[in-house]
Amino acid sequence: MALANPLLGVCKRWGGEPGNVSQSWFAPGQRRLDQILKRAPELPFDDSSKIILLSDAHRGDRGMYDEFVPNEDLFVHALSHYAAAGFTYIELGDGDDLWQTPRFSDIEQAYPRVFELLHQFQRQDRLHLILGNHEVQGRQYYRTNKGEWMIGEGLVLRYIHTGQRLFVVHGHQVDFWCDQLSLLTQQLVWSAKRGPQRVSRAASTIAMQQRRTLIRIVTNIWERWYASQQQKQTKQMIDWVRSRRQPVIVGHTHLPMFPNRDDAAYFNTGSCINPGYITGIEIQDGLLRFIKWFTTGDQEVHYALLAPARQITELS
Repeated sequence: MALANPLLGVCKRWGGEPGNVSQSWFAPGQRRLDQILKRAPELPFDDSSKIILLSDAHRGDRGMYDEFVPNEDLFVHALSHYAAAGFTYIELGDGDDLWQTPRFSDIEQAYPRVFELLHQFQRQDRLHLILGNHEVQGRQYYRTNKGEWMIGEGLVLRYIHTGQRLFVVHGHQVDFWCDQLSLLTQQLVWSAKRGPQRVSRAASTIAMQQRRTLIRIVTNIWERWYASQQQKQTKQMIDWVRSRRQPVIVGHTHLPMFPNRDDAAYFNTGSCINPGYITGIEIQDGLLRFIKWFTTGDQEVHYALLAPARQITELS
């Protein structure tokens, strides 16, 4: 007999309540976070520690779809500063885009300055790489190799003065499309980025103005859908943080988040591929700082604090 609600069977299989499709749809992702938190290695730190967290650089092979190229110099400037100042660098996933450039060696060759800095952090035991969905290869959802580096899904930063734990994870685990359906989504993303060009070629017999209109429509549909997914994923992460009372620092959505004291302790570093700027989170002196590196019209590099710093001891 046919189900009255076509999602009812999915809800039951995932252990959710049929009346709450939204929560059931994301339940596997929230359970994934529970599992990652449980098995994540710990990195103790104190008030003398200095940590910088950045995410979503999406380094590629310098080809036309490589989004990192415009910010390469800015990223190298910022990372050089942190290397010289004795910071530990945590890359919160999607540092390299293996969906766009499947061979990691091609990315290494494309960005020798970046990888020279990463190896410098590694030699001083100050490098931690977290797995992002664009670094998942095949069905290796839980860890993968990037050259000599084996990277896993999560890390726990334990503040030794109080025992508080900050959970560090890319955050795609609550994104149904980028976790459970990652193989399909990889193909969709690949097609979407090339969609306007393909539409243009297919419409070569249409007048130029009509072709531009068609390309704009396709692009707008994709961008609206993507924005709606970003908002849903943010909500799911916040729900998880509140229900577990577990502060978390993530990336993935490219939407930076630095909550006020009364809000859930959900922090998002943003990304390194914004036009002319990158955002991240520093941990130093028992404080979390939301920071921005950016260039101006004179191509000078500037640094800014984007919000009042937060005491780690006030997080819950």
